[in-house]
Amino acid sequence: MGTSGPWPLINRNEREKMVGKVGREISWDYAKELCKMCALTMLSALKNELGDLDKIDKIVKLVVCINGIGGKGHKYVDVADAASELFIELFGENGRATRTIAPMNGIADIGLELEMIVYVKD
Repeated sequence: MGTSGPWPLINRNEREKMVGKVGREISWDYAKELCKMCALTMLSALKNELGDLDKIDKIVKLVVCINGIGGKGHKYVDVADAASELFIELFGENGRATRTIAPMNGIADIGLELEMIVYVKD
């Protein structure tokens, strides 16, 4: 099963904080928080679909697309780590996914978006 999305479940007024490029309109530190919020939003969608997060067997793949201004690669890794660390905290080793970090240029003028693939228990 896969899920993706750029918008965390937050107040509409807060969405303005997600618009722009990471490293310019969005700080690198705030991008980490956004990444974690996006991960939680995807888990919420999965819980809605599955009824229970215990049905997730493994987080298989995580793709983190960051609309950044460039710069040192470790900043992109630090942002993606926010989601990866959350999944490991919640699912243990089954939350440790193969990961792709994709610096992007202009993804709908949002700072980042995530995509993940999970195995679901029968």
